[in-house]
Amino acid sequence: MYETSIVFTVIYLFIVKASQEPECFRFDYEEKLLEKMVRMEFKMEQALKRIDVFEEILQRKTKDIQGRFLPQ
Repeated sequence: MYETSIVFTVIYLFIVKASQEPECFRFDYEEKLLEKMVRMEFKMEQALKRIDVFEEILQRKTKDIQGRFLPQ
């Protein structure tokens, strides 16, 4: 009888522990958030560099077109 109650207790504790959702500690959450922010910052810097390059190309093309059609 004693062994049966121990077995049931162990099984119950195992089921309860297995059914719980994983805990997200504050440190883990903040670390993941910081990593995501750093990745987003890097992507934003890359996008701004591409925009700058595109803007330079657009300005050169505009000057070329103006030079062809608007003689000075």
